Amino acid sequence: MSLKAGVKLTGLHPELLVAWIEARAVWQKFGVEDAVMTSCRDGVHMRASKHFLGLAFDLRCKGMENVEEAVRQLKKRCGLDFDIIHESAGLDNEHVHVEYDPKGEPV
Repeated sequence: MSLKAGVKLTGLHPELLVAWIEARAVWQKFGVEDAVMTSCRDGVHMRASKHFLGLAFDLRCKGMENVEEAVRQLKKRCGLDFDIIHESAGLDNEHVHVEYDPKGEPV
C-alpha cells in the first residue's frame, strides 16, 4: 500500500480503513502488488464531495486488467455502506472512487 505524493489522510473516518485493506487484497489478486491511493481529502473534487469530509478516497487503476471485476469484488467485500465506482475509464485520470456512505445511519 502506498500514497501518491501529497495525499492527505488527516481527518479520515476509520471506516475507510476497512475498504483500504480490502482494496489492497483485491488489487493484489488482480496482479497489482502496490495499491496506490491517489487522493483523499486533497485534490480537485465536486463541491459536495465526500472527499472533503474524510469519507472517500481514490485508487489508481490505470493499466490494470479487469477493473470492472475488481470493483465488483471490492463492493462485495466492503458491503452496502460503501459506494465504489470506476471513474474516467480510459482517460488520464482513470481511478476507482471508494466512498463510505452508510445506508440509514448518521455519520
